[in-house]
Amino acid sequence: MALLGGIFSGLFGTVALVASVGALAGAGDLFASSAAVLLALAGASLGVAIVGGKRLGMISRFSRYRRTIGASEAFSLTELAGSTGRTAAAVSKDLSKMIERGLFLQAHVDQSADTLFLTDAAYNTFRNDREEQAKEEYRERLRQQASNGRSQERPLTDAEREKLREGREFLEQIRARIPDLGSEEAKKKAEAISLVADNIFNRAEQDPDVIEGLDQMVGYYLPLTIKLLDAYADLVSQPIQSESIGVSRHEIEGTLETLVGAFAKLHDSLFRDMTWDVSTDISVLNAMLAQDGLAEDPFERKAGRNHE
Repeated sequence: MALLGGIFSGLFGTVALVASVGALAGAGDLFASSAAVLLALAGASLGVAIVGGKRLGMISRFSRYRRTIGASEAFSLTELAGSTGRTAAAVSKDLSKMIERGLFLQAHVDQSADTLFLTDAAYNTFRNDREEQAKEEYRERLRQQASNGRSQERPLTDAEREKLREGREFLEQIRARIPDLGSEEAKKKAEAISLVADNIFNRAEQDPDVIEGLDQMVGYYLPLTIKLLDAYADLVSQPIQSESIGVSRHEIEGTLETLVGAFAKLHDSLFRDMTWDVSTDISVLNAMLAQDGLAEDPFERKAGRNHE
């Protein structure tokens, strides 16, 4: 194609040039028509020559690649580019075209691995190894997720230890006032406050990060509770239980009930992170078991239910 296209393009071009000169000299319309046809043929022949030249260049590069690769079943694209004086991107594009044209019968180009694989066996081995590596990386991410999903234990700072000490002192004062309340209803509410607050402090000792959110509890709510209990005990001790005393006692009992609910909400919020961590651990465990083929994949199980 390169040779014949070049010959015919030159031949047709020369004759077209002669016909064009004849047409310009007034030899008639025949010369003008002939010149146009010959120019078209010359252009077509030139196109064939260009295509042939490109294919010839590809064959030449193919031979150079083969000499560079030798008997290797896998070869670096970067090294191949360096040895042929071309860029890695150009070599990768060139090799892909050669594979499409059947010059490499079993070759595979993997740009992510910067590698040309010359046989199906070499490529399949690489792909299987990469899949195993991806699975192992996935398992490692799951393990990291499981280990990092919950708060890391750390020692209490002096400020945190002091806040917990202060809070537990308030609890001791609350417990000491319960016997003096007289009313069983008030005693139950004070005991509920003491129990929930104690659980909150136990949780804070396990996870010091939550202590920062206990400022209002230690600095205001617990001292207020002690003040209310003192007031209630003083009202109960009065020899005459007037109507106004009864109203005040009822208001204090309602406030204690509100404090019980507030402490319970704070308790739940502190343990919500723990339940999330447990849910994360369970999800990670199920995913790892499914990945290792030791349990049914939850996504496949869900799909099966939807199909049913």
